[in-house]
Amino acid sequence: MQFSKYQNANSLLNLSNQWALIHFDELLKDVTRTGTKIPSSNYEEVGLYPVIDQGKELIAGYSNLEKPIEGEKIIFGDHTRVLKYIDLDSFHIGADGVKVLENKMPEKVSTKYIYYYLSFIKIPNTGYNRHFKYLKEIVIPVPSFVMQLKLVELFDHVGKIIIKRQSQISSLDELTQSVFIEMFQDNKDSSKVSIEQVVDSIEAGWSVSGEERAKKEKEIAVLKISAVTKGYFNDKEYKVLNPNIEIKKAVYPQKGDILFSRANTRELVGASAIVPKDYRDLILPDKLWKINLRKEIITSEYFHTAINTKKVRNKFSKNATGTSGSMLNISMQKFKGVEINLPSIEKQKLFSKKFIQIQQMKQNLISSQEEVNVLYNSLLQKAFKGELFQQ
Repeated sequence: MQFSKYQNANSLLNLSNQWALIHFDELLKDVTRTGTKIPSSNYEEVGLYPVIDQGKELIAGYSNLEKPIEGEKIIFGDHTRVLKYIDLDSFHIGADGVKVLENKMPEKVSTKYIYYYLSFIKIPNTGYNRHFKYLKEIVIPVPSFVMQLKLVELFDHVGKIIIKRQSQISSLDELTQSVFIEMFQDNKDSSKVSIEQVVDSIEAGWSVSGEERAKKEKEIAVLKISAVTKGYFNDKEYKVLNPNIEIKKAVYPQKGDILFSRANTRELVGASAIVPKDYRDLILPDKLWKINLRKEIITSEYFHTAINTKKVRNKFSKNATGTSGSMLNISMQKFKGVEINLPSIEKQKLFSKKFIQIQQMKQNLISSQEEVNVLYNSLLQKAFKGELFQQ
């Protein structure tokens, strides 16, 4: 049997005496064509059926169209590599990059077990390209049904802890927005300005590929746009550059900079983060802008929160362009033309103090979440080596 190069063949062979090894195509059927693909522009806020797309959120919207897909399925984002386990009575799918997978052997293999194993395999990120071909190469190790259920129960338990941490982090983001609205909703001492009026300069990075691995001392890495998509700066999201590559343009993130994602999916165009310290071992890609503000009239904390309000993010999304199947992109001219409210610098500084306090609490939760993620990945490693439970 031929294994994917992204799997540990020795571990699988060691398991083969006790576990069945089943190729992807033997176990899963692509039933994407049975569904009605719904463009994101047609998503409803409420409706009879949820819409599942390749984004990170489980449910992207709703639809009232007839003939939904029914039953337990696994969803794979062909562009995003996002995997979702779907156990809904009925649902529709998004129009772009969604693969719907059906278990051929539900009486022998738990669909949720398959989902967890596929989530465990790290297939390569080749950008906004198709990734399903890599998923189809995977061989799935299958223990007894009793062990499958034990593993699923364990992964579910740890997953609930991760979801709880994520919910707590999201609550702090909502608190930040609530404080922002409470302080600035009356707009009494605010003026309407374009982003161009509060920005001193904008620097774009350099388009270069890299290797997804841990950085060694003195190595240079290029950030991925996912470094800012969660609303805070994640300096672990990078690709290490080949040392033989000549760095044509090095834009380093520095403390207080706003990093802005000019290109992404529609929901993530305009994601931003504040850089917490200076970096000399990370450089920006061309899809991230480094925004230098006019600090005498606007604070980083106020600007970051202002451009992350729903109203402004919608403007970024509407002004972004792109062809079907590609990333959307907002031009610098369109970005600079978006308007925000500008209150007094004194009031902004009061907000900044509250913002920093909330971010400190948020960072503690993020650190806790990272510890749980390490535990979860360790359990996955041991589980799929057959080291957790006896047959």
